[in-house]
Amino acid sequence: MKMQTYILTLIFLIGSINILACDCGYLGGFVYSNQAADIVVYGTVLEYDSIGTYDAPENPYSMKFLIKEKLRGIENRDTIIVWGDNGADCRPYINEFKPNTNWILSLDKLESNGKSEYEISICGEFYVPVNNQRVKGRIFSWDYDQEEKEYDYDFIKSLVLNPLDYPLQRPKKVMRKSKYGIEYVSYCDKLPQNTLDFKTLNKKVNESVVIPSDFMHRGDSYLIHIRVIIDKQGEFHFNGTYGLNKTTELIEIENQIAERLRNMGEWKVGFEANEPITSELIIPILLKK
Repeated sequence: MKMQTYILTLIFLIGSINILACDCGYLGGFVYSNQAADIVVYGTVLEYDSIGTYDAPENPYSMKFLIKEKLRGIENRDTIIVWGDNGADCRPYINEFKPNTNWILSLDKLESNGKSEYEISICGEFYVPVNNQRVKGRIFSWDYDQEEKEYDYDFIKSLVLNPLDYPLQRPKKVMRKSKYGIEYVSYCDKLPQNTLDFKTLNKKVNESVVIPSDFMHRGDSYLIHIRVIIDKQGEFHFNGTYGLNKTTELIEIENQIAERLRNMGEWKVGFEANEPITSELIIPILLKK
């Protein structure tokens, strides 16, 4: 009986570990991964904010981070709280970030108990160290096995400020179905396109979209990725956006952008093996104020 109890307990524990384990895909080098975050900031780790997780009571769980330069996003505070892994989340352990070290962090917003804090992901290159204005990390490739290389801080900053130069289109052909029942491929030999390039589309969107006055302040920027399906007839179908933090204001802005894009220029179909195919296009829109 004792042996049976032991075996059942072991099975339960193994099952629990599997449930708690992080499971996420790799979003590519920093130039791509940073685009999936709410904000991108450069700064310094001040100190650990909380200590102890369920699997490591001695490990730090969150940190205070001093923002020296906001590269992209909406955040007006100098100091923020960033949460890491507790043994089950798709986050790095905070003890990777030693006090007084400098980093570029790409962060997602956490809203809890009326406080606005942040989390950092390990599902791509969301953080890179900065030493003497030099940045070292996996920057350009979609492959995790890419070599880490060093670049000037100003160059990495320019990548964040110019996301349109590195479209977030995954190099993998996958058949999917939209919530409207439309079947499409998420990547094809020749992507669908518009008669206007991404930069022209961005300029026109920024000229026409009405942004609530309390959503962004002067000098702020916010990156949105609009997912659209272009069918074989070149018809535009809004297929949602990337991101999880959907406030009422943000949903209204995204719907405005989708409607503007629908009516901007002519949409051309994608091709697979020289045949027109219903496919998805991911359009980066960098809102500026």
